[in-house]
Amino acid sequence: MSGNPEWPVPPWWAKVGLTCTVVILSALIALNTGYGLHPDERLHVAAFRYFETHWWPPELGADELVYSPDGTSRVFFGEVVYLVYGKMAHLILTVLDISDPTRELQTAYTVYRLLNTLLLAGTLIYLFTTRRRVFSPALLGAVMVCIPQVIYVYSYANSDAWAFTMTIILFVYALGQTEEQPWTAKKYAQVGLLLGLVLAAKPSFWPVLPFILAPLGQPWLTGLRVQPFRFLTGSLLAITALFLVAGPLRVIYPLTQKNYAQKYEAMREAKAREDFKPSQITYPGYRLAQRGEPFSSVGGNPYWYKASAQSLYGVFGYFNTFLPDAMYWLAAGAALAMVGLTAWGAGVNWSRLPTLLRVLLISAPVAMGLNVLASLYNSWIYDVQPQGRYLFGGLIPLAVLCFGMLPWESQILRRTRWMIVAFFFGLNVYALTSAVLLNPALSKS
Repeated sequence: MSGNPEWPVPPWWAKVGLTCTVVILSALIALNTGYGLHPDERLHVAAFRYFETHWWPPELGADELVYSPDGTSRVFFGEVVYLVYGKMAHLILTVLDISDPTRELQTAYTVYRLLNTLLLAGTLIYLFTTRRRVFSPALLGAVMVCIPQVIYVYSYANSDAWAFTMTIILFVYALGQTEEQPWTAKKYAQVGLLLGLVLAAKPSFWPVLPFILAPLGQPWLTGLRVQPFRFLTGSLLAITALFLVAGPLRVIYPLTQKNYAQKYEAMREAKAREDFKPSQITYPGYRLAQRGEPFSSVGGNPYWYKASAQSLYGVFGYFNTFLPDAMYWLAAGAALAMVGLTAWGAGVNWSRLPTLLRVLLISAPVAMGLNVLASLYNSWIYDVQPQGRYLFGGLIPLAVLCFGMLPWESQILRRTRWMIVAFFFGLNVYALTSAVLLNPALSKS
């Protein structure tokens, strides 16, 4: 087999079953767990709610906002999802017309949670129904339904789920643009729009952008060589589309605040809890670089890697609900085994692989490493938070490493991989049901 092969994917009934099961489980978690018991959910909901009735952030330090202990508000984070979800929820809540403030707030929590659940459904349907020649998006869907933390993040109000989906959509779109011919203006605009949505989302996904955009390398080079003027005008169109999406909150708003950096620090000083104030930081693990701690205080700390790995697979609540250690070891062992099989298969079949797949296989470990390094850096300069959701971007290259040799493998190896997926899907359902849905500490009562 050479060139672009036919990618084996789960049968339609399996894809329907996988999608329905995790979406229903996500909805049950959204409807039945307590309000504000998930990571920073209160702060996310406050930002969503601000944009229900506003189109633009207020002045830095405005009293009407809800601030985190470090004196910041997510309204100022430049993430467009707060505006999008806020307007959608405003429409829904207006139709419901709830007069009681307490009930209205609880309903808002539920609406924002279910928006993420619907986003999960849309993401999996997109992955399971889209075909690509170089790598099957369905295999990324198979990875998602095996990881409890992924489904959990789509079950409460946050901005991580949106950022993950936007990054996935950009990657799948890029995989479909590999033809060696100049692009139309429409394609340049589409790339700019999708890239803008990623840049207007959580920055923890940005380190994997070189990997995400790698499939566009050949068509870009072809366009530059064959029709340089169209390439130039198309690139300007892409930049314009990107700026229209990401520019207002990321660029224009900070420019409207004179001396933005100084005002931001003044806001933190005024709004932060005493141990987080910039003038007298005493909170452990906060702003280590500013306090003169070396990078090795984070990068050389085994706890950081252990906690990140655990919470990438599944840690719930405010990082106080863990799974049995055996489940973490099983997940790590299965991932290493699948990556090892891919590495062995790539070595045997390297000359037969499509060029782009070779590029993806080589760059995938680099992309994952950059993702980890960026998270380490964030922990050093901001706050030591070894959270797996900061590494979600790395799940996209991980899917390539886990399944990148599937078309060249024997039926026995393929079946082994599907059995691993089936086992960890079942383990995922068990983990979310026992540790989240039926956990009294996370229930509404």
